[in-house]
Amino acid sequence: MILEKSTPEESQQIGIALDAWNHHHVPQRMKPQRLDFTARDGQGKIIGGIIAEIGYWGGTDIHVLWVDEQSRSKGTGTMLVKKVEEETRKLGGTIVRTDTFEFLARDFFIKLGYTVFGELHGFPEAGNTRYYFSKFLR
Repeated sequence: MILEKSTPEESQQIGIALDAWNHHHVPQRMKPQRLDFTARDGQGKIIGGIIAEIGYWGGTDIHVLWVDEQSRSKGTGTMLVKKVEEETRKLGGTIVRTDTFEFLARDFFIKLGYTVFGELHGFPEAGNTRYYFSKFLR
């Protein structure tokens, strides 16, 4: 056996093969879509944004949530997360997932009704914890 770094084409082929296997066991419900939104202030300056994607089975993953430091605690982050939840519902999705650290947005996601389903202690270094969240949409 030879192991080597994959080309972009090989990586795509591997992804397609995995998708075929997965869809054989659980049929695809929808086509994956990006759910990215930008928040701007009155002058048009970007003050926040969210990068998310809904997958085949109606689960949305929030990959990035960022709010400018001067715009925090003013509802911007809440509006961005609620927009992703709203779009997930419109598309027939049922769950939103994300992860964060204790020094970032752990309490923020708890306040929005997210539940911790996993913890990774000691990452990115000793004394830190990465938290994994989910929220079922009703």
